[in-house]
Amino acid sequence: MQAKMRSRPRVAVALLAGVLLLFALGTAVGHADTASPESMRASFGGNVPAEGGLALLVTTESSTPTALVDVLADAGCAVNVIAVFQAGYLLFIPGAPERLNQAFPPKLPADTPFFVRCEPTAPAVDPEQATYLIDEEEVTLTDGRSAMPVAPGSASMAVTTLLQQSYGQLDGAGATDAAVILAHNSGGSGTFYYLAVVGIGDPAPALWLGDRLIVQRLSAANGQITVTYLDRALDASFAAPPTMPVTRIFAAERGGLVEIGAGACEVQNLDQLDSFVFVTAPAPGAQLFSGFTVEGCSRTFESTVNWSLHDRAGAELVSGHTMGGGFDGPARFSFTVEYDNLTGGPQVGSLRVFEVDVSEGEGYPPPEVVIPIVLP
Repeated sequence: MQAKMRSRPRVAVALLAGVLLLFALGTAVGHADTASPESMRASFGGNVPAEGGLALLVTTESSTPTALVDVLADAGCAVNVIAVFQAGYLLFIPGAPERLNQAFPPKLPADTPFFVRCEPTAPAVDPEQATYLIDEEEVTLTDGRSAMPVAPGSASMAVTTLLQQSYGQLDGAGATDAAVILAHNSGGSGTFYYLAVVGIGDPAPALWLGDRLIVQRLSAANGQITVTYLDRALDASFAAPPTMPVTRIFAAERGGLVEIGAGACEVQNLDQLDSFVFVTAPAPGAQLFSGFTVEGCSRTFESTVNWSLHDRAGAELVSGHTMGGGFDGPARFSFTVEYDNLTGGPQVGSLRVFEVDVSEGEGYPPPEVVIPIVLP
C-alpha cells in the first residue's frame, strides 16, 4: 500500500505534463478529416466536452486511431490530438505527416485510457438532447436532463438524468450509436435505472435495469452493450447499500434491446412452458477462471434468475442474480462470475442456476441446473 501511495505524485505529474502538452499542440494543429476503412472499428466510453477542450476517455474495444477520430466526431468532438501514456506520452494528430504519428500504436486495446483535445462540432448522435421511451412515456432531455410535473399542476417533479454514455457501432448499420444509462425518479423514494441506445429507434426505447443501483460501468463494443452494476439480494431491504455485482450483456436488435444468451430461446413452443431455466454455456467439466460468462434461456417468476458458485466442499464462493424471461415469455440471459483465487490447486466445484421457490414448497419444484466445473 505504501508503494502505491508513493507512486501517486509521479502519476499526477505525468498526467499534468500530458494535459499541458495537449493544450500546446491543440493550439498549433488543426483538425483534418480522416476516413477510416470499414474494416477498422472503434468505440469508447465517457463524456466528450460539449464546449471543446480536454477529456479523459477509455476505449471499449480494440480501436484504430483513425476510426476513433471518426467515432469521436460523431459524438461531437473534432479531434485535435489524441494521447496515450506508455512510458511517456504518444501522440496521434489527425492529418499530420505519417512520421509524426509513427510512434502511436496502430491499435489501442480495449480499456485503454486516452486524452483527447476537441473542438466542438455538431454531433451525429446526441444522447443529451434525445427523446427516450420510458415505461411507455416519452421523455425528452435538454442538456442531459428532464424535469416534468408528475401530474398537471403538481409540485412534485419527475426527473430524468443521463448518467453515463458509450459510443460504438451497435446495430450493424455502420453508423455510430450511443448507449446510455438513465436515472429516473418519478417523485417517490425509488430511483430507477434504464439502459437505452440512441440510434436504434425514435424515441429510443429504454430498458429497466433496477431500483437504486450503483452503476459501475457501461461499455458499447463489438456490437454489444455491457452493463456492470451493484444490486441487492432479492430479500434485502432497499435501505441496505447494493453490494452484489451484476453484469448483463445486450444487443440492439429489431429496433430494441435484447439480452444476449445462446440459441436455446429459439426453440419452438417455449412460450407454452411454465417456469424453466436452461444453461447453454459453460459446458460441464469446463475449467473456468474468474470472470467467466454464463449464458442460457429462462422463464421465471418476475424474470429473475439466481445463481451461486460452490467449491468442492459445497461452500458458496459467490452468488448473484440476473434477468431473463418472465410473464411475457422466455428470454435469454447472460452474466459474469468473478471469484477469488482458490488455494489447494484445481478442484471440481459447481455452478448452480435456479429460480427461488416463491411457493414455499406448495407448488411444483422450481427449476434448477447444477453444472460441475473445474476451478483452477
